This record gives sequence, structure tokens and C-alpha cells, in this order.
Amino acid sequence: LAKRNITEILPDAFLAAGRVRSRVTSLSLRGNHLTELPEGLFVDLLDQDFIITSLDLGYNRLMALSAGVFQTRSARKVRMDSLHLESNHFTTLPAGVFKGVEVDQVYLRNNNLTQLHAEAFHGLTFGQNRTLDISQTNLRQLPPKVFDGLELDRLYLQNNNLSQLHPETFHGLMLCYSSNDCILDISHNQLQVLHAEAFH
Repeated sequence: LAKRNITEILPDAFLAAGRVRSRVTSLSLRGNHLTELPEGLFVDLLDQDFIITSLDLGYNRLMALSAGVFQTRSARKVRMDSLHLESNHFTTLPAGVFKGVEVDQVYLRNNNLTQLHAEAFHGLTFGQNRTLDISQTNLRQLPPKVFDGLELDRLYLQNNNLSQLHPETFHGLMLCYSSNDCILDISHNQLQVLHAEAFH
């Protein structure tokens, strides 16, 4: 459903009819004109016994995500390879919006996330090729422990407006735990001072 000039999706658009279960492994709504997503829109698509290889919502006009947009009826863990949310109009992410999601790669670049909720990534887990891209989002600050509990191989924070890093910004982040191909990119920001324990 990519690049179809879609402006609205009804709440029951992807609900299974009767006992017929969907078997969708990839869904692309990329490059439309969506401004919002109804709560529970993906509930049947995500409540499956197999991996969603890709959920692509990039290049729309989404301004917010509801806290339960990636939840299932059974409260089971959602497993997917990649989640594309880049190039939208997000200004913030609610606490726990990714709770119960296990994903390999999350792309949030090119939004307007001037700040992140301290628990925006609470309950999110990563599988393989663990990548979190929050570059080019106008971030001015990062809350303490915002990445607490995450295990990542690549964390992209470049091309933002970060002027400082809280001493506990990366507290609880496990970077490059099982990979030699690791990246922490904070280039092209406005950092003037680095606290002695910024990378402790």
C-alpha cells in the first residue's frame, strides 16, 4: 500500500474476518499522507505465530503514536525484523509505546523529536543486527537512562541539536554486547562539554 496517496485508514482495515487469520509477513504504508493511526489498527496483524519481516510507516505525516499501537489482544510479544517510522512529523513518543515489541532495527530518523520521554523505549527489546536510528530529529536533550535496558550494536544520534549529555544518558545501555560491528554516532551535534562519566 505504499505511495497510494492514502490520507486515512479506518480502525477495522486490517482486522481478520471471523476466524480467518491473516498471514501477512510484511506491510508497507510508506510514502502516503497519513497523519494518525487508529488505536488497535495492527492488532490482528501482530498477533501471529510468525515474524513480521517489516512494518513500514515511513515518509508519512504522522504526528503521534498511541501508546497501544503495537499491542496485541493476547499481550504476547510482537516480533519483527524492522520498524520504519522515519520521515514523519513526530514531536514526541509516549512512554512504553514499544512495550512488548522485539525488533532488529528501529528507524526514527528525520522527525521532529525535540525531546524523548524518559521511558519511550521501556519494554522494547532487540534481536539481531540491533539498530536504533534517532538521527536528524532535532533532539535538544536526552533524559537520564533513556536507553536503560537496551542491548544495541548501532545507536545513531548524529545531526541533532544536542548541546550536552547527562552523566546518566547511557546508563544501563548495553552496547556491542555480542558484536564487533558496533557504532555510537553522536557527530554533528552542538556538544560543548562532556561530563567525565558520560560513557561510564
